[in-house]
Amino acid sequence: MKQEKSANSKFCELELKYKPHPRYKSVTDLPKITKSYEAVNLIIEEIPEIIGSAQEMFIVVLLNRSNRVLVVQKLFVGGISATIVDLKLILKIALSFGASGIMLCHNHPSGELKPSQHDIK
Repeated sequence: MKQEKSANSKFCELELKYKPHPRYKSVTDLPKITKSYEAVNLIIEEIPEIIGSAQEMFIVVLLNRSNRVLVVQKLFVGGISATIVDLKLILKIALSFGASGIMLCHNHPSGELKPSQHDIK
């Protein structure tokens, strides 16, 4: 059965609302990332379960043009040795917040600090 489109056709609509973190009163209060250890400390503060986790977690940190943190979000949780990452979801979130920078982070439950071949790819 063929359905005809009319001028009043309805399409799915995505509505997003940005609510700033209650701890920060203005943009200048947002944490600023200038060194890698600052990012690590912020992720541990916002997502403490990443420490000692038996599962791989993938976290995205969104930054404004001044490298101030807009969002720290755990997006994907996988198994012991891998997690599936969907680039479309990362880009959707980054665009919705108007991010100028994206930091992609994940843990290694094995404790290995060296990036794997999958990490490099």
